[in-house]
Amino acid sequence: MNNIKENKSCLPLDSCTIISLSMNCLMPIIEKFAEQEKTFYVSPAVFNEIYSHPLNSKRFLWPALKVKKYFEKGYISIMEYPNLEKDSQKILFWANKIYSTKKGKIHLIHKGEAETIALTKYLNLNTIATDEYITRLILEEPITLKKHFERKLHMPVTIDKKSLEEFQKIVGDLKVVRSAELAALAFEQGFFDEEINLLKNSVENVKELMIKGIMWGLKFSGCSIIISEINDYVALLSGNIEKIT
Repeated sequence: MNNIKENKSCLPLDSCTIISLSMNCLMPIIEKFAEQEKTFYVSPAVFNEIYSHPLNSKRFLWPALKVKKYFEKGYISIMEYPNLEKDSQKILFWANKIYSTKKGKIHLIHKGEAETIALTKYLNLNTIATDEYITRLILEEPITLKKHFERKLHMPVTIDKKSLEEFQKIVGDLKVVRSAELAALAFEQGFFDEEINLLKNSVENVKELMIKGIMWGLKFSGCSIIISEINDYVALLSGNIEKIT
C-alpha cells in the first residue's frame, strides 16, 4: 500500500481512477483534497475517455456530465505540453513490445495511460494515480506481470529485455496510487466523519462497514485491490486489530 501523503502536491490521474471514484460517489474527496491545495491533472486523452467520448453514449452521458463539473470548478485540470504526443508515443512503442507469446506481442497500455505516464515525468513527479492492474505491474513489478500473463494465457511469455530497459529508462522509478489509497487517505483525514456521526447510533460498527463498503465498491468498479488489502485497510482505518472478513 503506497502512502500518498509522501507525494508532492500534484497528482496526474488516469481515467480508470476517476471512473472508480465516480461510480462510487467518491468524487467529492477530490474537491476536499483540492481545497487542501492538492492539484489534480489529466491529459487530453484521459479527458476524452472520461468526458468527450461518453457524451455520445446514452449509458455514460450522465456520469460524464457529473465528472465535468470538477473540471469547471477547477478541482481537476487538463494539462499538456509541446512534446506530450511524442513522449507518449515513445512510451507506447516500448511498452507494447515488452511481452510476447508464440501468437505475437501483448498489448499493454493505451494512449491515455501513456500520456498520464508522460505527464507525470514532465512534472518531475514520482507517483501516478491509476487503478489499472497491468499498468501498475509494468511500472512496479514487470516479472510478476510476466507470470500473470502466463497463468492467464496458459502459455510461455517472453520478455524483450531491450524494450523493457528502454521503457524503464523513460519512466524511471514511478510508484502507483489507486483510488483505494485516495479513499483511505480521505477517511484518515476525516472526510467521512459527517456520515459516520449521522449513522453511528443506528448502525453497529459503522466505521468498519463504511471502509469495507468503500473498498469493495472500488474493487467492483475496476480498482486492482485484493481482498487481503481490503482487510488491511479495514483494520488500519478502524483502529481494530481484528479484520472484517
